[in-house]
Amino acid sequence: MLAGVLNLLYATGLWRKLHPGRAGTWGPFLIGAYGLGLIVVGVFRTDPANGFPPGVLASTGPSWHGAIHALGALFVFVVLAAALGVFVRFFFARKERGWACYCLASAVLLLLCFFGSFTNAALTGLFLQLGVFVGWMAASVIAIKLFCTPDTPQPTQDQ
Repeated sequence: MLAGVLNLLYATGLWRKLHPGRAGTWGPFLIGAYGLGLIVVGVFRTDPANGFPPGVLASTGPSWHGAIHALGALFVFVVLAAALGVFVRFFFARKERGWACYCLASAVLLLLCFFGSFTNAALTGLFLQLGVFVGWMAASVIAIKLFCTPDTPQPTQDQ
């Protein structure tokens, strides 16, 4: 839940840094939605299933909190991948191909890890942890990159 709150603060900083320029609306909005999703999955715990987490017996059926957690997790991974897609366009527009390719690779790997976690029960935890690592790392280094980059004046209509 703390990570969710920190991402809401990150979204606020993104808004201040980028708005009204390119990625100034959708970037902060999607990072903020990601933060809210992290809070939801932190509040509602998951149900054990197919040996995940290891050593826990599977429940007979999904609980209401497990269903909310599962939908929240889907939301979190998809919204973060969409935010990374926004930054792909942002960095391509700034002619920073390396950063754009990094964002694209992170978004693809994030989704592959999340959806790949459903294919093998023994590797579910590993794939989910890898997906979380990739997503959090990408969001973090984008924040560092943007906040360490000096502001350039936005051209106004008079210029």
